[in-house]
Amino acid sequence: MTIRIEFIKRRPGGRITVRPTIYDKREISLGRATDCDVHLGDLRVGLHHATLIQVSPTKVRIEANNDHRVRVDGAQIRRRDISLSEQAVIRIGPYQLSLAATEKAGELLITIELVEPPTPVGDNRDEKTVFGMRGYAPSKRATAWLLMATILAVFLALPISLH
Repeated sequence: MTIRIEFIKRRPGGRITVRPTIYDKREISLGRATDCDVHLGDLRVGLHHATLIQVSPTKVRIEANNDHRVRVDGAQIRRRDISLSEQAVIRIGPYQLSLAATEKAGELLITIELVEPPTPVGDNRDEKTVFGMRGYAPSKRATAWLLMATILAVFLALPISLH
C-alpha cells in the first residue's frame, strides 16, 4: 500500500505550493519530532502526536499517542476508523488533514495544510535582557581589574616578598 502526502502552503500574493512525499508503507507517524514520518512543526502538536494506519483501500484508522487528542469533524477522539467516502476533516493542532483515494488502487492521498497562524512568541523582551547576566554577576570591567590585580599580586608581589 502506498500513502501520498501533499503539504499545501499558501504564499503571499495567493500562490499555492504543493510538496508531495510518497511512502510505501501502510502506517505513518505524525508529530513534531524529527523521527516522525510527517513533521508538523508547531508547539501545539505533540512530539509523537498520532499514527495513521491504512486498514483497507477504503478505510483509515487514526490513533492519538500518549495523552494527545485528534479532532475529527470537530470531535476530540483518541482512536477512530474513517472511511474515505466520509470526507472527514482531521485537525492536529493548527494543521488540517484531508483524506482521499487516488486513481491508483490501494493508494491513499493525504493533504496537509496549515490553517491557523503559528504560535506567537509570548516574550517581547530584548534578547540582551533575557540572556544577559546583568544583576547576577559583576561587570566585565570589574572582573578584568580584579583578575589583573590577582595576577600581579601572585606573580610579582609574592616572589618579591619571599626573596
